Amino acid sequence: MPDCLKKCAILLCITVILLEVNCGDKEPPYVEITNPVDGAFVDDTVLVTAEAIDNKKVDSIEIYINDLLVCGCAKSYCYYTWTTDSLFHNSLHKIYAFAYDAAMNVGISDTVFVTVQHLGKLKWRYRSQLGPIEWKSSPALSIDSSICCGSYDGGLYALNFDGALKWRYGTDLYIHSSPAIGVDGAVYFGDVYGCYCLNCNGSLRWFFDMPDLDYIVSSPAIGVDGTIYLGTYPPFPVPGDSDYIYALNPDGTLKWRYFTGPIRSSPGISLDGTIYCGSDVGYLYALNPDGTLKWRYQTGSAIQSSPAIGSDGKIYFGSDDGNFYALNPDGSLRWRYQTNGSVYSSPAIGLDGVVYFGSQDYYFYALNPDGSLKWRFKTGNVILSSPAIASDGTIYFGSNDGNLYALNPDGILKWRYETGGAIESSPAIGPDGTVYFGSDDGNLYALYGSAPLASAPWPKFRHDLKNTGQVGGN
Repeated sequence: MPDCLKKCAILLCITVILLEVNCGDKEPPYVEITNPVDGAFVDDTVLVTAEAIDNKKVDSIEIYINDLLVCGCAKSYCYYTWTTDSLFHNSLHKIYAFAYDAAMNVGISDTVFVTVQHLGKLKWRYRSQLGPIEWKSSPALSIDSSICCGSYDGGLYALNFDGALKWRYGTDLYIHSSPAIGVDGAVYFGDVYGCYCLNCNGSLRWFFDMPDLDYIVSSPAIGVDGTIYLGTYPPFPVPGDSDYIYALNPDGTLKWRYFTGPIRSSPGISLDGTIYCGSDVGYLYALNPDGTLKWRYQTGSAIQSSPAIGSDGKIYFGSDDGNFYALNPDGSLRWRYQTNGSVYSSPAIGLDGVVYFGSQDYYFYALNPDGSLKWRFKTGNVILSSPAIASDGTIYFGSNDGNLYALNPDGILKWRYETGGAIESSPAIGPDGTVYFGSDDGNLYALYGSAPLASAPWPKFRHDLKNTGQVGGN
């Protein structure tokens, strides 16, 4: 028999044997997605891997994402590099694989569901057409789904949630005060000349002209009856008693005022209506709703930190003397904690009673309810920004090193976002988890975050998204 016929006969025999073997093989391969795991949160570039085994031999694997074939490999394992940058934040995606053996049996993996999250990535940023802005004012979120924030360019801005300008109200000089938003959508803020009340469309409702050369650094608080409380500060030394805590009626008329000395702290309002506010003469004042003094507590230096009020009525604040204080509702000292720098940062209080704040010693602190140190985190510069706490426990705050930090509840860095200037503005967290804050580089930023604002006793600067400064605000 010629050699060529011998070879053909051998090949035919082998083929027949293989066919007989494969015809008897009814068992499909076992295949699984080995990365990522089911329920994972993913971002950037994700390595998707699949592996298979078979009682005979795996012929090939196919990987599918959202029912689209993205990769095929003639092996028992397969991998695909998946780029997620263009996908929506918090979007859900499914991944599965098929595996084939020589008998064309098909194995199908369990479906793995993953969520794409662009945590700490830029969603948008807004820069004024008038030039650089120092966004020291902290954002408030209004009932008509807009972000309100003041600027050193003299404008009070309202932006849509997509970052587009909704309206701008111009004043003559810079705005340091953070806006507060009333139940009807009215926006309250102060500048060098006085207190403004704007309608939700940006038109002026009323203006209260501060007498005695007072101007406003303090951010307004809004009582349950609509009374607006705020403090004043002299632009330069003036003779006489020119610095007060003011109470204005909802129509913009004066209700009362109480002399304190210069105020850069912002008032906080407890459930019983007590108004708490610090002053540059070193006192933390507690005033009754009628404007009479309830008590005052003296620290060793000016109080620029704004008080936060716990669920048990305790008052928390920092002082330029380097101490952080916790007072009982009667004004007695509960405890104090000493840092190595002035404490301008205003505290936030978590669900578990842990108190968070920053200091000029470059550290961000977490204190247990008894005043003991839980942990501290060092940044590259002083911390004037106040923290905001998300419902998943993430803590956000800015530093003068130009970074917005996101920390886990145990104090470990989750991520950080670098801007081109110091961040003195305190962050706000939107209902979808977006983190809003300003930087001295002239931009208002919106970053992707993981969860909405926590339902904690005092989860952020000015207590709530509207910056009402009251325990009952929402």
